[in-house]
Amino acid sequence: MSHLKVKLSDLIEGIDFQSDNLDVYLNMKTGEVIYIEDELYSLADSDRDLSNYPEWQQESIKLADEVMYEDYFEPFPSKYEINEYRMMEIFSYSMEKEIKERLLRAINGRGAFRRFKDEVFELDVREDWFNYREEELKKLLKKWCQTLDIEIIE
Repeated sequence: MSHLKVKLSDLIEGIDFQSDNLDVYLNMKTGEVIYIEDELYSLADSDRDLSNYPEWQQESIKLADEVMYEDYFEPFPSKYEINEYRMMEIFSYSMEKEIKERLLRAINGRGAFRRFKDEVFELDVREDWFNYREEELKKLLKKWCQTLDIEIIE
């Protein structure tokens, strides 16, 4: 495969949009970031007549089909590989005592992500958190791209 160049901002956006029902892939031919909703896989994998669907949805279903059967789509790192909980924990430990204690309390138990986001806002360290998170995502994505022989454009 030819040497692919991808914008780091596109990759970070892909990570940010990834969710339990939205998969993100990198087209290794074009460098395009592809988003596939889970429900599209079953539509793509069926013999149903797609002419009843709007044109934009037909295109999305065809793309889902392509993603399932072609090997040039690379899935983005999973949320387990990203481990945002660990990022929140390390960030919390890097803060001064009072802030550290409140953040560590926030990430304990169910609803940790929501409480953490509320606390970084409340404690006025939101900007610090976003900068830290972005730097961590950049490191992870740079390693990922290196293993795939992809050149990152900053």
